[in-house]
Parts: sequence; structure tokens; C-alpha cells
Amino acid sequence: MCGYTNHIEIAHIKAVSDFDDNILISEINNPDNLIGLCPNHHWEYDNGLLKI
Repeated sequence: MCGYTNHIEIAHIKAVSDFDDNILISEINNPDNLIGLCPNHHWEYDNGLLKI
């Protein structure tokens, strides 16, 4: 997203809290639901300040 590569965090595109309680962790952590972001962009994404 920004080119910063020294520390990448894995963010869930669909938030864990948006899944049903009976969903498998393998579905939550499916690679199609994950994106690598720098710490700042991860926070911004989780707080609705960044749209992907």
C-alpha cells in the first residue's frame, strides 16, 4: 500500500467479529480474507480510515 516493508502486519479484510460464532478459523484466516499492511495502514483500516 505505501511501500514500507520493514514490518508488515496481516489484517483481516472481513473483520473477525463480522463472522458467525460457528465459523471455522480456517475460513476466517483464508488467504482471500488477508492482506499485508504496514502498522499504520493496519490501524487505519481497522478504524475505518482506509478503504481497500
